[in-house]
Amino acid sequence: MLRTYCRLDTAETLTDLQIVLPTLIYRTRNTPDGLVLQTTPAKLRQLAFVLRNSSLFLFRHLVEIAAVDRLLSTGRFLVSYIFLSYVTNQRIVLQLATGETSILPSLASAFTNGQRFFAAAS
Repeated sequence: MLRTYCRLDTAETLTDLQIVLPTLIYRTRNTPDGLVLQTTPAKLRQLAFVLRNSSLFLFRHLVEIAAVDRLLSTGRFLVSYIFLSYVTNQRIVLQLATGETSILPSLASAFTNGQRFFAAAS
């Protein structure tokens, strides 16, 4: 069955994502608030570009970036990137764990020209 876009609230979609993006995602889970994809800092940009550019997903808007301090020695911070699809009215969360001194790749250049909803730091 050919779909023009994915609804992210089904187990079938989780399976599709793991088949299509096996090297970019290491864990997925479905929560009441939406789908959560866990990845690594090295694969963050590539996964964000796939979700933005793919006609199946249509997540073209980076809505929010949040970080949680888990007070662990490794992977201390859990960083969440929340994306929105206007077409499907759905959100998806990309999460990754990082340490205190790790540098994360920027997604600012990929989501400029009115596609970011958070205030840019100056």
